[in-house]
Amino acid sequence: MPLRHLLTPINIGPVTIRNRIVFPPIDLALHREDRKVDQRYIDFLAVLAQNNGVGMIISEFTAVANDQFWAPASRIDKDDFIPGFVKMVETVHQHGARIFMQLALLGGRAPSGRAIAPSAIQSPLYPGVPEELSTDEVKELVSKWREAAIRAKKIGFDGVEVHGGHTYLIGAFMSPHANRREDEYGYDFQGRMRFPTEIIRGIKEDCGGQYPVGVKFSAYEALHNGITGPLSIDIAEHLEKAGADYLHVSSSTYMLGGTDYPDVPPLFVPEGPLTSFSGMIKKRVHVPVLTVAGIATPQKAEEIIAEAKADLVCVGRAMFADQHWVSKVYAGQEDEITPCIRCNFCHKKIVIDRAGAVECTVNPSLLGEPPRPAAVMKRVVVVGAGPAGLEAAITASERGHEVILYEKNDELGGNVRLGCVPPFKQDLRRLLAHYERRLKKSEVSFMPGREISVEDLKNGGADALVVAVGAQEYVPDIPGIESAPITAARDFYLKKELQEQSSERAVVIGAGEVGCEIAWYLALLGRSVSLVDVLPYEGWIADEHPTNRFILMEQLSKNDVQLLDGAKKIEIASDSLSVSLEREEIHYTIAADLVVLATGYKKNDQFSNGLRNEDAASEIYVIGDCAYPRDIHWAIREGYEIGTRI
Repeated sequence: MPLRHLLTPINIGPVTIRNRIVFPPIDLALHREDRKVDQRYIDFLAVLAQNNGVGMIISEFTAVANDQFWAPASRIDKDDFIPGFVKMVETVHQHGARIFMQLALLGGRAPSGRAIAPSAIQSPLYPGVPEELSTDEVKELVSKWREAAIRAKKIGFDGVEVHGGHTYLIGAFMSPHANRREDEYGYDFQGRMRFPTEIIRGIKEDCGGQYPVGVKFSAYEALHNGITGPLSIDIAEHLEKAGADYLHVSSSTYMLGGTDYPDVPPLFVPEGPLTSFSGMIKKRVHVPVLTVAGIATPQKAEEIIAEAKADLVCVGRAMFADQHWVSKVYAGQEDEITPCIRCNFCHKKIVIDRAGAVECTVNPSLLGEPPRPAAVMKRVVVVGAGPAGLEAAITASERGHEVILYEKNDELGGNVRLGCVPPFKQDLRRLLAHYERRLKKSEVSFMPGREISVEDLKNGGADALVVAVGAQEYVPDIPGIESAPITAARDFYLKKELQEQSSERAVVIGAGEVGCEIAWYLALLGRSVSLVDVLPYEGWIADEHPTNRFILMEQLSKNDVQLLDGAKKIEIASDSLSVSLEREEIHYTIAADLVVLATGYKKNDQFSNGLRNEDAASEIYVIGDCAYPRDIHWAIREGYEIGTRI
């Protein structure tokens, strides 16, 4: 579809934005220890802006007060921090984009330091009970935002965004859940809105009425007595009257359980789940409305603008997947965009694990240099066309090697192709199509339907062999499992007749991500489903991003999947195909028409050991699940690293 709405200019106050695409304020964990701007962050933004790139950038969370109010962010509370921001703004402006500074404090959600809030209450929001601000302290903090905005204008930012979203400090003042005050900054709606109102009007007074001030706020909070749709309209109208030049509509759901309106939406929910709120608000205000959360494709972004659900669209994680997202839209190359699969690995690494700079599952070169041409051309043979083998083969070929890729199945993809079967995995289908296009355009000689032997490889004259044959399914020691007609997870996805058969009762053994997804899918197919695991419920997919886990588990509940955790003993009766288990001193027997085994995988080193024993090549690399079963992130990353190393 033509993307004429997405590429149309728009004004925010007196500032013209060249298109409707915004890179939102996302933490990349690139801060220097002294909280000054890191050159790597500037370089990242430069790529987004160049070659007809993003129309507008909102810089990441920038703290308006000192480190006693902890935040993993840059700071703008002193003039010492100005020089780095000057370079950032100049760089972005050189490429024709606009840039706003987001001004913020975490408040009670801070995991360390002085946690402050409108009220000292216990809440799922907070790691502990925060300190309640005095009236004088609230007024002092208003001045902190005003001073920060003065610095932002002095630096050259095109405007500022006041961060009232995610129920951080300003959002907490606006929230009836978090604000229980009885002074002028609480008690009723007008009181709850006083803090952001004074900040907006103060900035306008200090920086001039024409200097753009946007406000990010949560239109929905997954909290008791939190903000919901009707109240969000009142908040939006009030913020506009206070002087806001745009409204950035978000939600507060992260770490608060399953919801239809997640602020970090995973692949399990449709793109843009917050557009129902932004569209509702857009009808009631006269300033531009920004929508955010899980918008990954140009087609969806265009649809949002065309249907008047927002005026501008924030595209965040998808620009980790492909920093040239916007440039490719301008060039009519939407099919060339590396698709974001909304796995949330980036957010988990940065925000939850705090494990260093941002990484992207589908873009292993993010923040790195592009692969250099190989110094010595080699003949490279890759066995296995799953994500690890594909990435290794294509990367090695792009560097100039002669590459042959063997795949025993007729189609590429490995477990990715199997994972595309459920209807809620369309993001993964886009990734598979992307690899198909990349492989077709490459110089790789692809040999599908060819199960290559160790002897063949020994005599093939390869300089380097890459083994990416995938893992073997792990079969636990369950009585009766050897003789019972059970179905392995892979076979369930491979055999369409198993999905189409009219069986009524299904049992899935194993509540890892694969087992949970199969159970959900079976329920969508109309089956009565039981999901069984020896682990307690809290341990099910515990390593997943919390939002991913919450939503997946909520879908199991919504679709009436019976969850049987902590099973002490599991047996399978082959004669009647039933699953028996003991749980909490209760004995269960579940009759089944279909039993699916999803108990994980184990490494598959038989093939690679044979190659080493036969001395098949001077270089042999074993990557992906056959080396150690993990997730798609590590498969792609290992493939890329080997492709750049050979």
